[in-house]
Amino acid sequence: MTTPTSISTRLTLSATGTSILITGGHGGIGFECVKELTAKGFDIVLAGRDPSRLEEAASALRSRSSMQATVLTMDVSSLRSVREAAAQCRQMIDSRPISRLQAILCNAGATLRGAPTYTDDGYERTFAANYFGHFLLVQLLLDGLEDDGRVVFTASGTHDPGTTDGRFIGSAVKPDAIALAKDGLEGNEPLPGGKRYTTSKLRVVLHAYELGRRLSAAGIGISSIAYDPGAIGSNRFAQGCAKACAGADQLPAGPLADETSGPDPGRSGSVRQGARAPRNLGRCPFWTLFPMEGWCRP
Repeated sequence: MTTPTSISTRLTLSATGTSILITGGHGGIGFECVKELTAKGFDIVLAGRDPSRLEEAASALRSRSSMQATVLTMDVSSLRSVREAAAQCRQMIDSRPISRLQAILCNAGATLRGAPTYTDDGYERTFAANYFGHFLLVQLLLDGLEDDGRVVFTASGTHDPGTTDGRFIGSAVKPDAIALAKDGLEGNEPLPGGKRYTTSKLRVVLHAYELGRRLSAAGIGISSIAYDPGAIGSNRFAQGCAKACAGADQLPAGPLADETSGPDPGRSGSVRQGARAPRNLGRCPFWTLFPMEGWCRP
């Protein structure tokens, strides 16, 4: 049965001198996760939009544990904000206020009903928050991860149209990143909010698999993992579907697939090597949407 701490209970690597960055860790299952992680001896970097809520969560963590809780203001739907936050995080790693990252937990997300809205970058907001921002964040911080680190994506079983959840919320469509980013623009008929959500989560799963393959091919020992937390009663989408989702936080969640069933070391094509390999993961169309820095520049 799924619990709010599923994301953290199987993080078994040594926590000595390592930090974990999490988006959306100031509330919901994210906050339950970081409470578990600080109890296990990890320092936490809380990344999110609202500085006051982040500081409130950080203060609560500090009162429970001697571990460090650092606040990083970042709107994951804004590429400029992600770049600025990633640069700040790299600076903190280099100057040692925080240690190198043991993990990046891409947990924040959004479910937006009604007509699509767009970010300042011109991208549909659901897709930007659930996929694009984390895509960029991981690329900018990959060199800040320990050699046996991991990238964990909070995905969703709703990405599968063969499941009850997928059919109820809205079957995912073809996961064309460029088309989805411009959903409802350029004369295109916009997708319903449910389909925007499920398709963005499908992209998350595809990203996790592709990142895992490229890390493995490059001889890099970082794991790429996607997991499904199941239906969570505190989630706004579940609250908006009260009748259908009654008791949803008690529902067990099946694994997405063998390689993406949870934050387990050695999964998703991870290669265990001590030496740091160049982060040259190659290119494919959805890896060239942004003017990336360093190894990830097209």
